[in-house]
Amino acid sequence: MVKRILISALLAFGFTNAYATPLTVNFQDLADGNVATSDGSGDTGERGYQPYTFSFLGGLKLTVRGYETNGTDDDTESYAYMDKGTAGMGVCTALNSDSQCDPSSDDNVSSGEYLRLLFNRDVVIDSLTFNSNHDGGFLDSFINIDGLDVSPSDGTGSKVFAASWSLTAGDYFDIGYVDRTDGERNSQFYLEKMVVSEVPEPSSIFLMGLTLLGLGLSRKKQK
Repeated sequence: MVKRILISALLAFGFTNAYATPLTVNFQDLADGNVATSDGSGDTGERGYQPYTFSFLGGLKLTVRGYETNGTDDDTESYAYMDKGTAGMGVCTALNSDSQCDPSSDDNVSSGEYLRLLFNRDVVIDSLTFNSNHDGGFLDSFINIDGLDVSPSDGTGSKVFAASWSLTAGDYFDIGYVDRTDGERNSQFYLEKMVVSEVPEPSSIFLMGLTLLGLGLSRKKQK
């Protein structure tokens, strides 16, 4: 009986632990039609949706929405837009009948715009990669990540932020353009890539304890 419980617990724990492995969503490559570099599966190629939905093995889902802020609580919904060609996920105000941004230049996150990410399960965002190669470098730029202004001020075309943001299922995670009032340049940007890990549910922790208990009982029986 103990052996049977042990085997079941090991299988269940191994199955659950697989979903805790960090996942990579490469928006840039998905926009270019290259799905091999991304763990998230969604509608690939250059196009926009509201929301844009990505799915992962095990049922984890990510939805991305685009917004324009009016300086009030009544923000206007736009479209989350994947732009190809050294770009990634941006915001588009209007789409044509082919789900392409109209005008085509309005496909990045710029003044008054932000992306809103939402997961259906508890996760930790391990890192976010931004780029502005499509429209210039990141000189004297700021991005607002979950309410905090950060600056990729090294002047390069891309920047990785690793801070381990913890999100509860259904929580909003906003990434927005920061309007500068000091005359400095603030480049528009794209969300190029993100790495995310699913937080194990309490049942997974229970299974881990059951596994360890089973191992202990099994060793004791052998002795």
